[in-house]
Amino acid sequence: AISTLSILPLSMSNATNVHKAAILLYSRSGNTATLADFIREQIQAPIFRISPKVPYNADYSKMTDGARAEVRNGAYRELASPLPDLSNYDTIFLGSPYWWGSLSVPMSSFLMKNPLDGKNIFPFITSGSSSPEGALERIKELCPHAKIGQYFYVSGTEAHQARQSITNWLKTIGF
Repeated sequence: AISTLSILPLSMSNATNVHKAAILLYSRSGNTATLADFIREQIQAPIFRISPKVPYNADYSKMTDGARAEVRNGAYRELASPLPDLSNYDTIFLGSPYWWGSLSVPMSSFLMKNPLDGKNIFPFITSGSSSPEGALERIKELCPHAKIGQYFYVSGTEAHQARQSITNWLKTIGF
């Protein structure tokens, strides 16, 4: 479902900004990456993936226990590669799963070092069952000098069937 709860209304002109857009994401299970691929199909923007230097446990239960502790402790997780240079992009499509009432720790870690000042940010978020409000609040907290536009949210189980919903969202925000 698409919503704009507590997010500034922001839309972009397709003619002037598609070439200045990039997609930045963290995806552990592949659901958020699927949405990023759908966005790329529509706007032809490059994708930058964030990966933690030390991968999460492959066992889902163990991974979620560790991720929950990290979120609760406000942990910073070292990333596997240098941060991408986003200075040439005005618009960032920011993709992350929703973890334990917040943004995923790898994405939070990226934004702690690179708050995307002056950028237009359009979040796209997946979750097992929760609404995205905590993740959106975390983005606003970590990116206080960015313009946060209308977000896209879908449960992880529905991500692979969200192509048309992504198309509709992109049209709504002017892409």
